[in-house]
Amino acid sequence: MDPFSEKEEKEGVRWNWSKFPSTKLDASSLVLPLGALYTPLKDVGAPALPENPVLCKGCKAVANPHCRLDPVSRLWVCPFCLNRNPLPSEFLGALTPGGPVPPALSSSTVEYILPGRPAAGPPVFFYCMDTCVPADEMEALKDSVVQSLCLLPEDCYVGLITFGTFVTIWELGFGELHKSYVLNGTREYTPQEVREYLCLHHAPSAGAGPGAPGAVTVAPGVVGRFLVPLRECELALTSAVEELCPDAWPVKPDTRPLRCTGTAMDLCVTLLQLSGLTNGGRLMIFNGGAPTKGPGAVVSLELKEHIRQHPELTADQAPHYAAACKFYKGLADRLVQHGFACDIFACCLDQTGLMEMSCCITATGGACLMVDTFRSAVFKQSFHRLFATTGPTGGLNMAFNATMEIQCSRGTRISGIVGPCSSLNKMSPCVDPEGEIGLGKTCAWQMSALTNTTTFGIFFDVNGSGEEGAQRFVQIITSYQHISGEHRLRVATLAHEICASASPTALAEPGAFDQ
Repeated sequence: MDPFSEKEEKEGVRWNWSKFPSTKLDASSLVLPLGALYTPLKDVGAPALPENPVLCKGCKAVANPHCRLDPVSRLWVCPFCLNRNPLPSEFLGALTPGGPVPPALSSSTVEYILPGRPAAGPPVFFYCMDTCVPADEMEALKDSVVQSLCLLPEDCYVGLITFGTFVTIWELGFGELHKSYVLNGTREYTPQEVREYLCLHHAPSAGAGPGAPGAVTVAPGVVGRFLVPLRECELALTSAVEELCPDAWPVKPDTRPLRCTGTAMDLCVTLLQLSGLTNGGRLMIFNGGAPTKGPGAVVSLELKEHIRQHPELTADQAPHYAAACKFYKGLADRLVQHGFACDIFACCLDQTGLMEMSCCITATGGACLMVDTFRSAVFKQSFHRLFATTGPTGGLNMAFNATMEIQCSRGTRISGIVGPCSSLNKMSPCVDPEGEIGLGKTCAWQMSALTNTTTFGIFFDVNGSGEEGAQRFVQIITSYQHISGEHRLRVATLAHEICASASPTALAEPGAFDQ
């Protein structure tokens, strides 16, 4: 196994260069920037410790194998800020030869199960189904959705919204018969309007009075009526899905179907917001064509108007593009704020507006699939693979409400990150204030959802000089909510050697670049 693959198997990171350039001038001569592919939840055999990490008082970095221990003064020196910290009692064994070394000082990757935070509740899975599709497509979609219910945890919350000419919100908690609310799909609805239309009552959030600053009003009844534990509504949800029919609104031969995708997505996000749930979850959009009605429309009803092409986009002559992008960007921001991922399954031979909606996927860490039909085996297998299980407990391969923060030792700066995340706009001395690659100008990012294959490209720059043979350090701290509800912190501390300064052949040797 080559050194790059060996490090990837051990630490979950794959560098493109085997060494750091020693100076900024040497770094500027590289054709490709110094970067690494990092998979936060990759199974690398990291020890799981049911305790809080030991933090540096200065930079808040986590104690790691590269800390220098001072047995005389009983201090440990942070390799990132060189601050001296008191040595905790669990580290005292490492001072004596042959003594017990805690995992924090012996493993480059450690996972902490934080004991001080109560476990979060079960996640939310919100189905948003397009009914403007032919009957055979509808039957295939219904079959896949019903089968997916068997793959979900029994205690998770589920919800259902269908859309076509109108938006239908299904009250799954009403078990006697099928009960739903139908809303016009031509506009957006404020939370206040949704409360009134769905007969929801006002209530301030816990710990805040009705007029207290920062009080967030949630709507009792969203949970229990529209978002219900699967074990309580599986029969009602299965029955509602199986009885769905294609949209009955007539379509003229020279027009497209009336499809209010944007309004349906907006109402899904509003209900998630009003529920007050902070457990994380997934909003799953099943789209069978381009939105033609209401906010987020990407093309008009008339078939004589073609959907935007590359020439129209480059010439800034796409009439619906700017407004649609602005609308979906607002939805993406709201999803990120409440910690929900957005998955889009676009199954149509024609375009479906995925370009405008893509920000909802990339900002939240959702999944995207584009095929020609819901009857395709590619759709069925890919959709069900979203609910794959992992680990000895057989839990879903998902994590929610994740954040990633990066610390760098002196001489190294973060240029940015490329991947399904959004910036938290947190500045630190290790952020490159000039260059930016991907999402830069920050040292922290948020991901609404992660799996054990979600990978990010992280790019660095060199600031200052270093001695040949010395090391520079990077620490990646990923905080996330496990599918079991536990709050966990995974810390990966990476050491990278510095190459000889002003040596044009140092980075051209065999094994210097990952081929």
